[in-house]
Amino acid sequence: MKIKIMTLMTVCFAIFFMIACKKNQAGQPSALQNTITGKWTILTVTTIGHDSTGAVIPSEQRTYTDGPGNYFQFNTDGTWTEKLTDDPTLAGLYGSYALNTDTSFTLTGINGNTTTLCKVSSLSTASFVFSHNGPLLPNPAHYVEYIFALTK
Repeated sequence: MKIKIMTLMTVCFAIFFMIACKKNQAGQPSALQNTITGKWTILTVTTIGHDSTGAVIPSEQRTYTDGPGNYFQFNTDGTWTEKLTDDPTLAGLYGSYALNTDTSFTLTGINGNTTTLCKVSSLSTASFVFSHNGPLLPNPAHYVEYIFALTK
């Protein structure tokens, strides 16, 4: 009888310990969230055009240097803002974001109308490089890769 009670207590203790550990870990933000949160100044935006096979279109490669007022802001509540103009009277883009892994996240635009998968190329406390693809109009079979280089 004592062995059964000891075994039952050991099992209960083990289950309690596992549940307690899971609760602590579930509430913690990921390393990616801890690092991307904040206001990031956009240094450059590079665009690389690709054809439908994925090959680079040389005439569709450009790098733009952004003004000092251009930024991405990632908030702890899962919202983001992008400002790509120096004109303070113009509003930027905004929406929500979700972390997928430590190397990707999804931006959801205003009213949830658009979603964009973003891939993290490099990330530190001072610099952040990520990219995403979009259509290369007027040919929807082609696409453009946008590469954002940011700094804090």
